[in-house]
Parts: sequence; structure tokens; C-alpha cells
Amino acid sequence: MITKYQSKFRRCRLAVLVVLGAFVFYTFTVGLVPAVNLNMEVGRFRWLSSVPGASKILEVYEWPARYLVVVPGMARFFQFSEDFWCRITSAPVCVLYATHHDLVLISDVPKDIVETFQKACPQADVVSVSKLVGGKTGKEVIHWVFRFQQSGKLREASINNPTIYNSNESAFIYDVQNP
Repeated sequence: MITKYQSKFRRCRLAVLVVLGAFVFYTFTVGLVPAVNLNMEVGRFRWLSSVPGASKILEVYEWPARYLVVVPGMARFFQFSEDFWCRITSAPVCVLYATHHDLVLISDVPKDIVETFQKACPQADVVSVSKLVGGKTGKEVIHWVFRFQQSGKLREASINNPTIYNSNESAFIYDVQNP
């Protein structure tokens, strides 16, 4: 005969096992979201990108993991899940190398970059010039950043190709600070 205490213990144990099983299932499957997103970026799963709300559903499914990743040890499980699903789905690997800005004297900037900047921003007073450096070796110039004053505003121009004005494109120019 099962006592009241034994029945209560079984229900608690069952509840704990269900919660633990759901958590393990979620931890194992949440790595599928980045794998699917990486595959969609390169053109695989075209049908999924045409499904209305599919990306929102993936985002909502991943949402709890974004908060649980700060719990000590959880990041390792989520990374394992992501690595597993990326390997299974043959998702492309994207390596992000660290970048940093190096300040440069205007006299050290290549002449074609300076000419491109002058075409893009006539009547600009240059405040500083830096280059964004990164890549595998940490020494590859990604683009040049000119900080300048124009029309009473502090602005920046990012130029990565000195021949952009031959192709009717423009530099990326944006305001840093409003007057």
C-alpha cells in the first residue's frame, strides 16, 4: 500500500524529472538556431526565409539562452550545442578577428586615400585620422576613418577603397555629435 508521503514524493520526483528533461532538451536544441541562421545567410534553407515569422520564432526560442548564458558553466553547454548543430547542418564557419583603431598622422595616410576623402568632403577640417586594423595577422587595414568638422558638426568618414569615386559610390559619412 502506497502511503500519502510516498505518493507526494513520486509526484515531486516526476515534476523534477520533467523540468530537468525539458531543460536538457532546450539546452541541446537551442544550438540549432545559430546553425539555421548561418545556413540562411549563405542561401541554404531559402524556403525558411520565405515563411512569415520564421526568424521571429527562432529569435524567441533563443531568447532564454541569452539570459541563461551568464550563469556560470551554462555558456559551455550552449557552445557545445551550437558546435554540434553547426557540424550536423554543415553551417559555414565565420571567424571574427579582433580589430582596433590606430591613430595616424595625416602625412602618413596614402595620397589616394586623402584625395578620396577630399572629393567626398570638400571644405572639411580634419581633426584626426585613424585606421581600423584587424584580420588574421592583426595588421590588415580594413578602412580609414577621418574625423572632421564640417558645417559646425563633428563627423566621421569611413573609406576603405580609394577608387570609390570612379564607380559613383560614396564614403560612409555620419555625424558623431550634434552641435
